[in-house]
Amino acid sequence: MLFHIITLGCKINQYESQAIAESLEKRGFKHAADPALAQAIIINSCAVTSRAVRDLKKTCRQVSRSNPRARIIITGCAAQVLEKELSQLRLRRPGSGEGAFPAQGSSHGHSPER
Repeated sequence: MLFHIITLGCKINQYESQAIAESLEKRGFKHAADPALAQAIIINSCAVTSRAVRDLKKTCRQVSRSNPRARIIITGCAAQVLEKELSQLRLRRPGSGEGAFPAQGSSHGHSPER
């Protein structure tokens, strides 16, 4: 399976994205430099500010338009604090799988600015 990682947010997210990529590659997954070719797109996200949340939603929509067949997986603190909201995003999904798929949050547990 081909994956692509998009990192939004702090330095911790950059480190975590690298760790995710290394873990996936050790398991035989291949990194796609072009997100349009990936079967899974992991967005390692931030929810510390309202701008970060807007950027995340915008990125999800852009990825969905450019690669509607890819599974969009969200990780990072936004996945923890915005799980319901993110799963209800209206994205271009083939079949019945509409929305993004929040995975696991990060260990640095930020709270969103509201």
